[in-house]
Amino acid sequence: MEKLEKRADALIHEMTLEEKFAQLMNETPGIPRLGIEPYDWWNEGLHGVGRAGRATVFPEPIALAASFDVPMMAAIGSAIADEARAKYQRARCDASGASEDTSYPTATP
Repeated sequence: MEKLEKRADALIHEMTLEEKFAQLMNETPGIPRLGIEPYDWWNEGLHGVGRAGRATVFPEPIALAASFDVPMMAAIGSAIADEARAKYQRARCDASGASEDTSYPTATP
């Protein structure tokens, strides 16, 4: 892991401020001079697999949290993960270039 961290640090050091900001978007442009390819990582799993066609949609996390039902929350998380993996495998078969990256926004006290 240390080698990977050193490589990431070196790349960040070489990037201009504009290039760094551009990498914060979901549709990131490539940086050919650094060997970085364009990448679109947008998918969201806050309450289901978003932005990937049809999917199961659960209530927003604030509503789910109000249930105080920890086993239910674990089951929902597992269902979202299963669906995300299934969609990824399907996309690989379709050669659509989809990624398995999914963001899960969180809020901590």
